[in-house]
Amino acid sequence: PGLPVAPSTSDDDGAGRRRRPLILAVAALVIVALVGGAALALKGGNDEPAASSGSTPTSPAPTSASTSETAVELDEAELASAVAGSYDPVLSTITVATSGGEVTLAGHVYDAATKSGALKAAQRVAGAAEVKDEMILLGHGQTCTEIMRGKDTWACFRDVTWDGELIRADLTSSASIGGAELDLQGFHLHVFGSNVAPAKAGAPGEYSLGGGTWRVWDDPTSFEGTLSDIGSPDGMPAELCVRVANGNHQLEQRESGNCWPITDLS
Repeated sequence: PGLPVAPSTSDDDGAGRRRRPLILAVAALVIVALVGGAALALKGGNDEPAASSGSTPTSPAPTSASTSETAVELDEAELASAVAGSYDPVLSTITVATSGGEVTLAGHVYDAATKSGALKAAQRVAGAAEVKDEMILLGHGQTCTEIMRGKDTWACFRDVTWDGELIRADLTSSASIGGAELDLQGFHLHVFGSNVAPAKAGAPGEYSLGGGTWRVWDDPTSFEGTLSDIGSPDGMPAELCVRVANGNHQLEQRESGNCWPITDLS
């Protein structure tokens, strides 16, 4: 028999050579994938969010709708009621003006405590963003004191204006709160300007000297008259005054009334 012949390897070698490039390509892809994944993992763990990326959540800015929901509108009726309840209207006269949330208190007040009470009352009302004080303290002889109001007959002006022709005044008196009625033949009022001394605003008697000019009056709640009526034909006096007189036009008491500043509206 002949010698055994070794099988030819030429075909196998060719197939092996063809498979090597494919295997190398696959291996390269696997390596690239592994390296890329590791790099991404490293980046995700170490990078901080950039300010420009928008990845950091932020609180939404307040909108006009939310602002309007928190704004409180001033209730003018509540404001007026609060201020009116803070003082005695016989002793003081306070006006209230508003502009948006701004409140202005004006008028004439009995004392500093009255002024402070009115300001605090206005400040407590919801929607009153700012409260301005334009109130004027009344001076000696202008206030309607408790001693004066303790008398049987008395009268006090509370608000006085001049429109260029007439003086008009609000009046409170013993007669307006249930006391004896005023009567021109009995107890009545003498109205005069502050340019006339109170002692001269009545006929000579125990409390008056005579020599002045006055207007007799019996309306317990208001007054209306000209400058000549009150003895001031040459100009408007600073104040309008009132005293109680008897049927003989003598003053009953020196301190039976007050003088109130005149507000010029002309």
